[in-house]
Amino acid sequence: DERLLIEQHPELGYQVVRQAGPEYEWLAQVVRQAHERSNGQGYPARLKGRQIGEMAQIMGIVDVFDALVSERPYRRRLLPHEAVKELL
Repeated sequence: DERLLIEQHPELGYQVVRQAGPEYEWLAQVVRQAHERSNGQGYPARLKGRQIGEMAQIMGIVDVFDALVSERPYRRRLLPHEAVKELL
């Protein structure tokens, strides 16, 4: 149940950004796609490869990097160079 809630947040963010006006549709799409992964294992739409916009791919990498270098209750934070190695 919690996973389903987590996977809804990109769509909710998309809806919020769209309310800013049509000139922000590009940003709304970035928000919607930021958790998609090129192998199709992301969410919310399980997009693959070139189906994911370039800016959303960049945002996704930044999000993962931030998660890796941030302390979590279930694991230690990585140093930046360790996070880059993990991303590679």
